[in-house]
Amino acid sequence: MPAFDQAYVILGWILSTGILIVYIFLLRNKLNYIKEENIRVKESSAQLYSQKIAIESILQAIDDGIIITNYEGNITMASKKAMDILRTEFSNLAGKPIDSILPVDPINRAINSNKVTKLQILTGETIMAKLESLPILTSGEVKGTVYTIHNITKEKEFEEMKLDFVTMAVHQLRTPLTTLRGYLSVLSGNIADKLLDDEKVYLDRSISGADQISALIENLINITHMEENKLTLQTKQVQLEDTVEDVTNNLSIIGKQKGVRLLFQKPQKPLPLISIDSYSISQVLNNLIVNAIEHSSEGSSVEIYIRQQGDEIVVDVKDYGEGIPYEATEFLFTKFYQVPNNLRAGSKGMGLGLYISKKILEAHKGKIWVNTIRGMGATFSFSLPIHQPSPQFPHPHKN
Repeated sequence: MPAFDQAYVILGWILSTGILIVYIFLLRNKLNYIKEENIRVKESSAQLYSQKIAIESILQAIDDGIIITNYEGNITMASKKAMDILRTEFSNLAGKPIDSILPVDPINRAINSNKVTKLQILTGETIMAKLESLPILTSGEVKGTVYTIHNITKEKEFEEMKLDFVTMAVHQLRTPLTTLRGYLSVLSGNIADKLLDDEKVYLDRSISGADQISALIENLINITHMEENKLTLQTKQVQLEDTVEDVTNNLSIIGKQKGVRLLFQKPQKPLPLISIDSYSISQVLNNLIVNAIEHSSEGSSVEIYIRQQGDEIVVDVKDYGEGIPYEATEFLFTKFYQVPNNLRAGSKGMGLGLYISKKILEAHKGKIWVNTIRGMGATFSFSLPIHQPSPQFPHPHKN
């Protein structure tokens, strides 16, 4: 074989060997990369599995029912509590559109969380529930939604039972109490000048106590009327600042008895006329101002303000008492609720005044709220729209 041919063969062998070595080297690197990727995938899978277990554990621990959907609105996950509430198994939920289970907005699949909903579950039963929704966002895009179901059926049933019992009891008390107040009034008018000072005090206290019980009974009856929407408000155009001034003046004697000053600065310029039921709004003012007096210390003051704010008129009743615990503010305007601490222990009511006030204001398309700092007093405020549709709600002093 000529030398040139031998050199050519050797060169070819060297090149082939080099290529083979490079290929083997690259292949080994690729295998190492695949091995490392496989390890990472296993680790990621393990982490995802751990996260999945953690999420499922959290879902099962939450007292409310949780349902999760994908971006198409189909159910992908549900907690055991959700299945218990809906009386079903996950197999009956998986893949179903959420609007077949919950009353969601047909466009964005959201839920109005500001009201109690009557929810018909898969068994045909109806429950009372509070529903909420929260979108799952990734890079600004909705990838799914989390829904919560808070079953309040038992609470509502208990509330209705309590209200039924109270309604029955107050109707039974009304007649004998009217008789008692009548006799006390006769005694006060006919023999008051013949009584000793101590005896007059006892008689006055008896009349005051009977009046308090009568007011409480009327409040309880009013609640029944409000719940059943049996009555309507009687509205007329008024200057709200005049109503506030009248109520403040009428309650000043109660303030004096407790050593608390009532301060109301009437606006120099008249506020716009508004259409309200004066009796009902006076009841709201009475509830707020009396509460402020009861929870103020001797020598302090209760300040009442009124102002126009946009298309609303806002009234503030501010006291300098001990304030209200933050955790209690959420429940202040619910039926029968009383702040569970000794600072409010002097309250003689049943936790109805603020609830009734809220209902009256809602009937006027108004709002009520509280701002409070523990140890620095509380400010109860309510607003009424200047231009209102006709309110529709019970008239508190009618039967």
